[in-house]
This record gives sequence, C-alpha cells and structure tokens, in this order.
Amino acid sequence: MVIVLVIVAVAAVGYYLGTRPAATSTSSTKSSTTTTVTTTTSTSTNQTTSLETNTNSTAAIQAQIQAFEQDFANRNPAELVTLYTSDAVETWTGNAGAEAGVATGTANIQLLYDATIGKTTSVTVTYSNVTYNVLSASLINTTDSILIAGHSTVLGNFNSTIDGEQQWTNQGGKWLIQSEVWNYLSLKAQNHVGATVFPQWGLELSGNPPSLSQEHVLEWNLAPYLAGIIYASIGILAVYGLWWGVRKPKK
Repeated sequence: MVIVLVIVAVAAVGYYLGTRPAATSTSSTKSSTTTTVTTTTSTSTNQTTSLETNTNSTAAIQAQIQAFEQDFANRNPAELVTLYTSDAVETWTGNAGAEAGVATGTANIQLLYDATIGKTTSVTVTYSNVTYNVLSASLINTTDSILIAGHSTVLGNFNSTIDGEQQWTNQGGKWLIQSEVWNYLSLKAQNHVGATVFPQWGLELSGNPPSLSQEHVLEWNLAPYLAGIIYASIGILAVYGLWWGVRKPKK
C-alpha cells in the first residue's frame, strides 16, 4: 500500500513539472523594457544637446550686441556694418523725425551710420531687456530696449529711447543681423534743430549731401550765385583782354 502511494506521488510531481510554462517569455519581456528605456534616454540626450546649443547661440549673440555698443561708442561705422549680413535691412520708425527711413545693404547702412554718428562728439548706445526667440539652429529673433545718449555739435546733449527688434542669422558660424527695426519712442535734444538727433541722415534721405547740416545751409544756397559771379568775372576779363589787344596801336 505504501509503495502504491509513493508511485502516485512521483507521477503527480512529474506531471506538474512537465506541464509548467517555459521561462523564455520572461526573458523577452525584460528585453522589451530595456529597449524602451534606451529610446527615452536617447530623446533626453537630444533635448539636452538642443538646450546647450541654444545657450551657446544666445551667448554668441549677446557678445555681438556688446561689440555693437562698443563700435557705436567709438563712432566706427566700418566696424558696425561687420555685424550685419551683406543684404541686411535697417529700418527706423516712430518719433525719429527726419531720421525715419530704410537702408538696405551694408554700403547704405554704413553711409547712414557715417551720417548719424559724424556730428557727435560723444555717443553711447545701451541694450537692455533682451529677449530671445529661437526659431531654428540658424535663426533667432531678439527684442530689446535701447537707449542712445550723447552730445552733438548741432543739438547739444540728446537722448532717445527705442524699442528694438533684430533677426539674427548664423552664417559660417557667426551670428549676424539680417534685419533690424528701431522704433523711436522718444527723442529729446538740448537744441531743437530739425527735430532730429542726426540732421545729416535726414538730408541724406531727402537726396541732399549728408555734410549739409544746419551750419552749411547758407553756404549751400549761396553757392550757385557765387559761382555765377566768378564765371561772369572771368568772362568779362577775357572779353576785355581781347578788346585791349585789338585796340592796342601797332608800331
């Protein structure tokens, strides 16, 4: 009887072991979980790299803004235009008086800066509240507040507050201004002449030579008459010389 019970017990254990599921499915589950974690880690790495790239880009643009401030204070238009693309567009609007206008290309932008800074004995430009809108790896928009202050031989002490917008593009690893808008909110000057900080620019935009500032208006208006008097005098002298040659008695 005991032998029969032992045989039945052994048979039951064998049947249980023979019908138990294989362990391969557990290994498959673990493999699937590992793949998901790797994908998540990869996405996290890409996000981190993007943030680092944006930080480096905004830092580079901040350095360019500081270079602009320095070149402006040094009254160096030739260096200022190196911060713009060759086809950049510069627009001044708002309470800019005769300064309001658009300049396209670095040649025209340099001409305008030559005219605007030319009559200042000292000038500073300060950017503040700069915000960055990253559009792509090579395109970033900025908005800022700008203060210009200084002294002009025409207007005396002056200052202006401006809302600025810039579009920066990365060319060959260097961030440059593709387009810029200065919206003048206020413009104050010690001497109110032409309602403009930089009268040369206003003259340039109206088709007159930028050197024709307020102190040269009289000379400019009188120049044609003076030239006429000079040419007339030369003509009279020439006629008199011919007449004298004809009247001179022959020996």
